[in-house]
Amino acid sequence: MSPASREEARAAEAATGTSQALRFALELEFVMALANPRYLHHLAANKYFDDPAFVAYLAYLRYWEAPAYAKFLHYPHALYFLDQLQRPEFRRAMANPRAVEHVFSQQFFFWQTFRTNQLALQQQQQQQQQQLGPLAGVEMKQETGEGDEARERQLTVGIAGD
Repeated sequence: MSPASREEARAAEAATGTSQALRFALELEFVMALANPRYLHHLAANKYFDDPAFVAYLAYLRYWEAPAYAKFLHYPHALYFLDQLQRPEFRRAMANPRAVEHVFSQQFFFWQTFRTNQLALQQQQQQQQQQLGPLAGVEMKQETGEGDEARERQLTVGIAGD
């Protein structure tokens, strides 16, 4: 760590009263909690979303969307809900128990079918590749240019990715 980075870390620690490691752990835990629609309802019911400072904190937490931070999240839906929480209409909707239960059930159905759908998609792709055999990944292109008709109709075979 460079001397400037150490000074910044000390200044941040002095300003917040917590170490960088503890702050990281606390923010990680909070962001992961956002994956729970019922927790979002709790925040809405207790008027946290009406506090401009809390809404600004949610905007600040968007740095978790960067791959360097997102890799620490266990619940990827947290990032989806963090993004949705930037919208006032979504924050208002989380105060409605019916809306929360709808979001919760949609999340459950996604989890229930995601793995099955991914496996089915992979199997379908494998079957298509087996049916195509050696032509898998080959695309046909038609070129037109100046000159005789035979040259205008010339077909070229290109390997995908070339």
